[in-house]
Amino acid sequence: RYGRTWESGSGNLHFSLLLKPNNKDVVSVSVLSFIGAVAMVLVISDLSRTREIKMSYKWPNDILIDEKKVAGILLESDFCQNQINFVVIGIGVNIISNPNNMTYPTTNLKDEGINEIIPRILLTRFLDKFSDLYKKWSDFGFTPIRNLWLHNAFNLNKEILINLADKQLKGIFRDLDKDGNLILEQENKMMYSISSGEIFKWDSHKTK
Repeated sequence: RYGRTWESGSGNLHFSLLLKPNNKDVVSVSVLSFIGAVAMVLVISDLSRTREIKMSYKWPNDILIDEKKVAGILLESDFCQNQINFVVIGIGVNIISNPNNMTYPTTNLKDEGINEIIPRILLTRFLDKFSDLYKKWSDFGFTPIRNLWLHNAFNLNKEILINLADKQLKGIFRDLDKDGNLILEQENKMMYSISSGEIFKWDSHKTK
């Protein structure tokens, strides 16, 4: 995104998952990145049961450990007249190394004390967990996934700055809506639904 290079060294996990959801429109499949994030955090947490780690979700598509990015997710889709033909979910996880030339802090599982993670095992576990959550989404909608995501949402109910395509917005991250859009409350108490953007200044928030 934003013209940036996605780096992943040997020993890390990076893959693409092709999905063909039935009877879904362009807006509804945007929540698939949240399903991927929740599935990956549940798997990593299970694999690290001997070590307590603080994992969180940074809207819209990053996974953090102690406020440092350890994984990212991107969606691409093909559609006709708003009906989805297919969706590609790209996921990268820093297992043994991470890029250092970023504008935000990064980490990897090994440095966080989660050792001996084999990429193929992590992928297999992820696919099993993702399949379960994907079926739950297909049967019951986004609400169950949304609740899981919000439980560990980074900066929820805190003041944030968001970079949009043409401006910056400042406010309090209050919620996700049914399509995964971020609900931002500004000082005038107006609520804004934001479909895409970049949260930054991670270290300058205060709880309201």
